[in-house]
Amino acid sequence: MEKYTLTRLKALFMASVLTATLSSCGKKSQNIEAPNFKRVFESSFGVCFNTSGRMATDELNKLIENKLKEEEKQREEESRVTVDDVLVSFEDSAFNEETKAFLKEFLNANDLNQDVLKSFIEAPQEGRNYFAQLLDAGISHFPFGYSESLFDEVINNLELQLFDNRKGIIEDAPNTYIQLVRVKQLDNYNVYRPFNMFLGFGNTLIITDLDNKIVAHTCNGYVEIEGKKFQLTNFNWKLKKLGLERMARRNYSMADLKQIQCAISNYAGGRNSSYIKTSDVIVFDTAKCLISEDIDGRRPYYFLEYLGKDVFNTGGYIYRDILNKNAIAYFYQNGSKSYFIYEDLTKVFDEEFYNSTGECVYIEPFSIDSHYFASGEMYFSSLDSFLKNKGCPELVIGEYTTSYNIMNICREVTESFLAEIISDKDSLLAL
Repeated sequence: MEKYTLTRLKALFMASVLTATLSSCGKKSQNIEAPNFKRVFESSFGVCFNTSGRMATDELNKLIENKLKEEEKQREEESRVTVDDVLVSFEDSAFNEETKAFLKEFLNANDLNQDVLKSFIEAPQEGRNYFAQLLDAGISHFPFGYSESLFDEVINNLELQLFDNRKGIIEDAPNTYIQLVRVKQLDNYNVYRPFNMFLGFGNTLIITDLDNKIVAHTCNGYVEIEGKKFQLTNFNWKLKKLGLERMARRNYSMADLKQIQCAISNYAGGRNSSYIKTSDVIVFDTAKCLISEDIDGRRPYYFLEYLGKDVFNTGGYIYRDILNKNAIAYFYQNGSKSYFIYEDLTKVFDEEFYNSTGECVYIEPFSIDSHYFASGEMYFSSLDSFLKNKGCPELVIGEYTTSYNIMNICREVTESFLAEIISDKDSLLAL
């Protein structure tokens, strides 16, 4: 190609010179006037030279550009990593044959770019923590997206599993119930991600065979389960064993799973009495929350009964709203980290959304968490302390109480609160 381009450039230049020569001969033989001859000579030679020069330059540039592209493509091909290259790097590693078989299916099922594949080649030398991070990066997270309604029933029960690890059967994994959602199904393996309904998902993966027997997990690095394989438990079957078959469904929403997590925690704690222990009741005062200066459609006081520890998460404690069976209160305390959330899971039809889109969805009517708390304010108190501070010591009950008594207390203190608000507004109007 280079030889052709140079030859063509020479030919075009010679054509220009020949044009000038013939023009000169024509002047002598045909007696053409000099001004016309000079004008023709200059314009013809210039056009010829400029055109041929541009053509030659463009072709030369194209030649160089194509050559560079060919060299770049060749370099890419020479450095390209394949799935087989990754598997070869694992052949003599300390990982067992089960891991190598899983890795092959995992890599073939995911369209990973060259940078990621090159990282996998380094995993046998970098170690098990590094390998766990690479697997986690290639697995999608929990199916619920931020755009999903709290009540959309999107997870089939066959995608859910439970594992009771409270006795530490699996080393390095949390000593809790582990609720699992399948996020990847391969030819011979399933990949699950543990999910705590109040704190979200972590970076841990649980890898099983098709019979849902655990072969590895990535809690605190990639850990292979040798010998005996531990069996996951079908979600709906476990609910039945716990006496919670009334809560079993074909498909689950996030609200469903939150209520089930609370129910399982309550079952594990053995709290089934119809009477309420007074010392287990705390009052959540929302009057000073940053979300609103007024009640804004909410009760100012929420009476919460302690149900027990969250058996799905160390450091979690679950309460229920005594006057609203669909509401859940959750405290989390682990070292310096603390968190609180109150959620009313009552289904409320979103009329505005239906009128604008024609789609029927449900919304969460009320949710508040510790992000709305003002610094230095007190939002929780025992039932006895609350009633004494409100000037209602006569309402203090004995060791046990009932939901009916709590309802009467709530009505009385709420009416008093509303009266204070009305009085304050009237005084402002008078000013």
